[in-house]
Amino acid sequence: MGTYIAQVDLESALSPQTVAQIYGDANDGTVNTVAVDLCIERAEALASSFLVGFYTLPLPTATDGLMRSACLDFAISLSFDRNPEYVRQFGEGRRTEDYFNRAVAMMQRIQAAVQKLPAEVAADGP
Repeated sequence: MGTYIAQVDLESALSPQTVAQIYGDANDGTVNTVAVDLCIERAEALASSFLVGFYTLPLPTATDGLMRSACLDFAISLSFDRNPEYVRQFGEGRRTEDYFNRAVAMMQRIQAAVQKLPAEVAADGP
């Protein structure tokens, strides 16, 4: 379980069946939770790296919608990278890049203060 997202979030975004396909190393429907946790850790590190020097990390409000969204987009992209055969079989290749680029663009807008983390603004007051 990560700071901003968890396996259940990845399952909600992709479906439990897709997560089982991508992270089911034994092909028996059992999810490799260590691999899921590593993916989430990597996704959160990517998103957080955009905020170094701009925000105190980890964010005091771990439920910020934009941060969770970026972490989830990174995690989906990293998940697809984990199982290239699944990506080829179901044509998910384009989505891998789209999710990654969307997360990068969002974090760059936040870094440039074009977008703000709503929970952080609310915590700081008007």
